[in-house]
Amino acid sequence: MRRVLWFAPIVFCLVFTSQLVAQDSDSPLNSIPFGMHRRSMKYTIRGSLRDAATNRGEDGIKVELRQAGGATVSSTYTANSGEFSFTELGSGTYEITVTEVGYLPIEQQISVEESVFGLQLWLRKTNDQPGKKSTPTVSVRELSIPRKAHEDMLKGLTLLYQKNDYRGSVEQFQRAIKEYPGYYEAYGQMAVAYLDLDDNTNAEDALKKSIDASQQHYLDAYLALAGLYLDEKRFGDAEPMARKGTELDGTSPKGHFQLALALFGLDRFAEAETEAKTVSERDQNDAEVHLLLANIHVRLKNYDAVLEDVDTYLKLDPNGGQAEQARHLRDQVQTALQNAQDAQSDAEGEDSAPDGDGTPTEDSAPDSPQ
Repeated sequence: MRRVLWFAPIVFCLVFTSQLVAQDSDSPLNSIPFGMHRRSMKYTIRGSLRDAATNRGEDGIKVELRQAGGATVSSTYTANSGEFSFTELGSGTYEITVTEVGYLPIEQQISVEESVFGLQLWLRKTNDQPGKKSTPTVSVRELSIPRKAHEDMLKGLTLLYQKNDYRGSVEQFQRAIKEYPGYYEAYGQMAVAYLDLDDNTNAEDALKKSIDASQQHYLDAYLALAGLYLDEKRFGDAEPMARKGTELDGTSPKGHFQLALALFGLDRFAEAETEAKTVSERDQNDAEVHLLLANIHVRLKNYDAVLEDVDTYLKLDPNGGQAEQARHLRDQVQTALQNAQDAQSDAEGEDSAPDGDGTPTEDSAPDSPQ
């Protein structure tokens, strides 16, 4: 199963809360301040289950939602029109499964990075597609996990997500790991619980153990650890974690987004620009990345690009939380560019005069943050 950036409860997205870039007091341009990490975002999956032959919504059928590690997070039954929903979800990769007698099993992988509505699942009778298995596929690794470890994992997920019993969930995850030391997903979920307890030290330790237990292949843990380091402004530590994430899954824009944040924090602006542009190319509806690009381009003194970044952000999210600051930055840049143009015109006029040397100076260019 290809995983995305992180496991369920952690969302690493651009949240504008605090000043990151130190500005000179006399600079006419102010970058839009932003932070790194928000943990509390919750999403919803809402869809319907219909018979592929009759197009009729099927009611009373069990629909399960599984976490990337294979444990069931939640289950529900379809309503009269076939509708179902799962709420209070963190971002991450899930699998929706339906196993109904007489029908082919459904295993729908879904990446949750925002609420998902209108998901359509189709039931097909077993005789509609001869030769296909009528039982869900199960990975070899999942079969190797002891039943007791699975049960402890599920209890931990229930305590963590449904009851907000963070310490109790840690105990259950520890039991799951004792039963199956290679249960790297349990280490990852334990880190989630520690983050909810504001215990970053133990969260970091759990994520490192998750990476080791997965033999350095668990993408979610790498990106979760990168997000923790970004939250603490440990950019030097965040960079290799985010970079490893892009190596494990180069198709997802979010690994590149975290890497851009880390590089920006390290004042490696040209490299940060490359990563941020990768994000914007792969997700053209991501408004926040254009604010990051605006900050980068302020530092690179590419003011025309700043205007383009801000305009794109406002087009995508005209009423967003940073829209007012974005408009203010745009006004500042436009004023600075106009002043530079006026100064250039004055210099050219002086150059054409008999007694003026007309040499433009660096002061004619707009200042930028140092």
